[in-house]
Amino acid sequence: MEDLRDLGVPYPVARFIYNSTACKNIYFKINGEVIGPRTSTVGLPQGSILSLISYSVYTRKLIPLIPNDCGSKSESDNSAGCAYICPSANFSRSWKIFSHASIFSIEAIAILYTLDYILQSSFSKSVIFTDSLSVLQSVASPCPNTIKSSLIFLIRNRLAVLAKFNLTVKLEWIPGHKGISGNERADAAAKPAATNANLLNIPLPHSDFYHSAVKDLNDSCHAWILAMGNSKGVHYTQCFYKQRKKPWFASFNARREWIVSLCRMRSNHYALNASLACKNITDSASCPCDPTVEEDLNHVLWNCPR
Repeated sequence: MEDLRDLGVPYPVARFIYNSTACKNIYFKINGEVIGPRTSTVGLPQGSILSLISYSVYTRKLIPLIPNDCGSKSESDNSAGCAYICPSANFSRSWKIFSHASIFSIEAIAILYTLDYILQSSFSKSVIFTDSLSVLQSVASPCPNTIKSSLIFLIRNRLAVLAKFNLTVKLEWIPGHKGISGNERADAAAKPAATNANLLNIPLPHSDFYHSAVKDLNDSCHAWILAMGNSKGVHYTQCFYKQRKKPWFASFNARREWIVSLCRMRSNHYALNASLACKNITDSASCPCDPTVEEDLNHVLWNCPR
């Protein structure tokens, strides 16, 4: 009722809205006769004017802070960017972070610094909207021993400090890249931050360095395979090889012997004359059934009469 009056709603209208939504009691005055109360047991229909008013009343005291979790990275200066915006206070902030920071850490840092901003500004009620479901699940995890990032413990600490000062904060998930204006604005602020903003010197979880080491190892291994493919395993390199994080048989539920046989056939390493002649083990690559035809895997499986 007080919120409606603060918004400038006339008292009779405010009283009607209050009775319709809070008390669910409605009185009608017809030809000077008061009829009621009539008790309503249903909620407000979506799209009604009272729904819009109720939403405005509910959100007027909430400070929406929308941290960006896009993880924008710049390969040119080996950095990444994160940002948060506060539309109601017309305030935003962005930072540049080292590129080995994972997307999870970038989003957690955005939430952490948003909580610091809420604490410094002493907002009584705040809502942080983020599209990082994984970070929210880690913050809400009932098992601390399953949390691998130190940033999650820092976020939990900030939430405890805010609660100690009676500052209410809610963390809400929103889908990313769905045209939500606040999230898109934060995303737009994070991209230039990767090259233009001040570098944020914050300790990162050790797991972020693990992913960086794995990436460097995969890249160096890929370069070595391409170089070796010019002289060894040329057929496999040209026809089958692709850079992958996992081997092509990672999802196969097969015995090791089968995988080994498939790998040998794919790489043209098998006990047939076409393969043995390449290694100077046999004098001829031809098949005993026809001297004009190479004894390779395709011939043996589909054409050879033996």
